[in-house]
Amino acid sequence: MQFVRYTDGTAPTWGVKDSSTIHALSGVPEGEPTLGEISNRTYRSRVTTLVESDTLTQVGADEVSLLAPVPRPGKIVCCGLNYRDHADEQDEEIPDQPMLFGKAPTAVTNPGDPIVHPDPDKEEVDYEVELGVVIGERGKDLTESEAYEHVAGYTVVNDVSGRTAQNADGQFYRGKSYDTFAPMGPTLVAGADFDPNSVDVELRVDGEVRQASSTDQFIFDVGELVAYISQSMTLRAGDVISTGTPGGVGIFRDPVEVLEPGQTTAAEIEGIGSLTNPVVDRSSRYIVTQQFLEESAQVFLPPRERCFERLRLARFGETVTCVHCGDDAVVKRGTTDKDAQQYRCKHCETYFSDLTKTIFWQHRFGLEEMFYIVKEMRSEPTAQIARDLDRDYEAVLNFVHKIQDVSGDIDEFDLYDVCEADEVYVTAGEKGLEDEDGNPRKRGLKKRGAEPSHQTNRQS
Repeated sequence: MQFVRYTDGTAPTWGVKDSSTIHALSGVPEGEPTLGEISNRTYRSRVTTLVESDTLTQVGADEVSLLAPVPRPGKIVCCGLNYRDHADEQDEEIPDQPMLFGKAPTAVTNPGDPIVHPDPDKEEVDYEVELGVVIGERGKDLTESEAYEHVAGYTVVNDVSGRTAQNADGQFYRGKSYDTFAPMGPTLVAGADFDPNSVDVELRVDGEVRQASSTDQFIFDVGELVAYISQSMTLRAGDVISTGTPGGVGIFRDPVEVLEPGQTTAAEIEGIGSLTNPVVDRSSRYIVTQQFLEESAQVFLPPRERCFERLRLARFGETVTCVHCGDDAVVKRGTTDKDAQQYRCKHCETYFSDLTKTIFWQHRFGLEEMFYIVKEMRSEPTAQIARDLDRDYEAVLNFVHKIQDVSGDIDEFDLYDVCEADEVYVTAGEKGLEDEDGNPRKRGLKKRGAEPSHQTNRQS
């Protein structure tokens, strides 16, 4: 069974992919699954019945964007030299026990999103197709037979590697952990029908096959590897084990064939699918990935049901259509600004466009840039953010100060009461009303349940 995590331009959700159709698991009585539920035979059996009976909402796979099944793993544990042919190409002895190393969870990126090359002049970036094992249940000191019961499913991982950093450091972590160096997807395959120890694996660069092997070349199979790792560390739901790569990596080819900006990788594993990612140059304009957008949606936007359904039903009570696709699951055009709010359906990719007409509009940044600045401003200097976005320093600094002015010195905030265009979100329909204390509603960003603070701690 192929589980997929995907977005239609709104919040990410889970589904089951059947050929070119995705069956939305939001319609399952229990709600969307945890990795623990995906690892459970009983749960999968119930889902199979719902899929086969066409009970669940369906969407075309080409109408959505697939996401990494585990966007932020608790840990990524990798195994080196786990294919006999990979050991052979390096003239290495077959190891007696797994050689483990780590990869930063922040390296994960989605199917279709770019692999960002840090520096084509200084870093040699390599590809490695690998079978990813996603843990579904906590486990410690497991036997080989017990190990499989703790697995939620299997996915494709492209263990992208910075060889120059590896060689300079004498260890793997930094070279394996550049942002975007762990593409993952496109599906999460669960169930006994999939044999992780006997599937074909292949990696192509611009259509040319660079790696081709089978997991029957494993030195340590999945059960052995999971059990071995669990002797040293507790495995938890959401941990990912990357099981090693076969021969054919670029650095050991003659001549060397590493990745360059403009190329496209396709890492494919039988039964899971093909994970495709373009390679881009970091020195070009910063590219914000779909993963970042969906994470931003969770942080900065209230649930879409409160944004749309409440407004449509409570304020208008009539059927209107999306200005883009004609869908009638929409909210009506607003009135705050004569051309500000042409409300769109939930499924259009322009879901976030309303925000650009609220308190941020005067800064003239794209929405992705706004989200990036807000996310990074607590940990990165403003000058670095400006360089990342290829934007004027003063413009970025002014935007940072604006956010600090309206949010105050708080750890977390969200767009819970965006009122500059009152018809937009959860407070829509209450324009001009008084709050519980009889005072006019305040405008702007504020933390849920808290008054906005105007104390600032400005960056420079």
